[in-house]
Formats: sequence, structure tokens, C-alpha cells
Amino acid sequence: SRVIWLDGRTVMSASLTWDRNGHLADVGSPAPLFTAAGTPSVLRFSPDASRIAYQRSSLIEVYDIASGTTWTVERPSGSDAAPVWSPDGTRIAFRRDPSGENWGVAVVDIATRQTSVIWQAPDGVGEDYYALDGNPTFQGQPGDQFMWSSDGRIAFPWEGDGFRHLYSVPVEGGEATLLTPGEGEVESAEVTLDGERIVYSTSIGDPGRRHLSSVGFDGG
Repeated sequence: SRVIWLDGRTVMSASLTWDRNGHLADVGSPAPLFTAAGTPSVLRFSPDASRIAYQRSSLIEVYDIASGTTWTVERPSGSDAAPVWSPDGTRIAFRRDPSGENWGVAVVDIATRQTSVIWQAPDGVGEDYYALDGNPTFQGQPGDQFMWSSDGRIAFPWEGDGFRHLYSVPVEGGEATLLTPGEGEVESAEVTLDGERIVYSTSIGDPGRRHLSSVGFDGG
């Protein structure tokens, strides 16, 4: 029912009206929704469209549309980036880069606003983050770097063996499961609409070309 876009530091909005056949009937007058303290990026609606998560500088912030209020995900140091909502809208996964430590996968609970790091890259190969290439808008807005399954797993890219592969962990934390073994790189990835599998482009096994493959979040 709403479309949003950036105008400098201001998130603009316009209402959308659809007819009974599912066709766009009208677009309301554009109006400012909110203005951030800095330039926001990676804007993501919650599944029920009541909130917007976004990245601003080294922070993750959440804007509540009904109340018109914004809150910031607390962090001890370093930077946070790349927010992605859980399918039920109760949590957000994101990348945390603590000062002087390796990057990790963090999750914040929307109700309590408490954050936990569920996985952290060990020292050595892969301790620095290497993002997926996905850029679906071709406007400098990257695609999602983290992917939620329908049953509570989070997939992410990691160069743990020297290649950029996909791994997954339970949302409660644990060991990372390799999803895309082999020599070669995963370039971009998307979750299927049912949240059961990941479709990805890869050079694994054929470095001169790219192929599309799919895999379950458990590595099956």
C-alpha cells in the first residue's frame, strides 16, 4: 500500500491504491515519511510493512511508521550493516564488525531490542567479510547478504576455505554448515518464496562460466 524512495537524507513515501483486479488504480501525492540523521541505505520493509529497517553510516536503525519513531540497534563498538528481516518480522539479522575483532552474524529481537552474535568468523582465511555481488537495482543498493529460512536458519557468505561459499547456522547459534562445497565462488543468491531453498549463481566446478543451482538451508 506504499512505495518509498530516498531524497538525500529524507525517505519519501506515496500511497498506492489497487482495484479489485489487482491493477494499480492511483498513486497518492509524494510526502516526506521521515528524515534520518545521516544518509540511510539498504531500506527494508518488515514483512507486515509496519516498520522500515535501514543502515545509516555504521548503525542499524528501525523506523516505526505508525508512531513515527526511530530507534537504533545498540552496539558496543565497530559497525553494523546489511539488515534483513526474519519471515515473521520479530527479528533482524545483520553483519556486525566489532572494533579489533572478526566480523560475525548478529540478530536483534524487535520486542526486547536485545542483540546476540550467533556466529563469528574465526581467525585466518575469511576473517574479513567478502560480500555477495548481488545488486538487483543497479543503483548501488546491494541485495540481501543474509537469508532467512522458513524454519529458523540464517545463511550467509563466508570465505572459510578461501572461496566465497554459502553457510548457514541456526538462529540460536552454532557451527556453520557449508552449503556449497567445491572449488569456485558463489556470486549472488536469493531465497525461494517458500523459504525452503536458496537459488544461487556460481562458478563451482566450471570457473570459466556461471551456473544456477539451488540448495536447502541444511545443506541437502
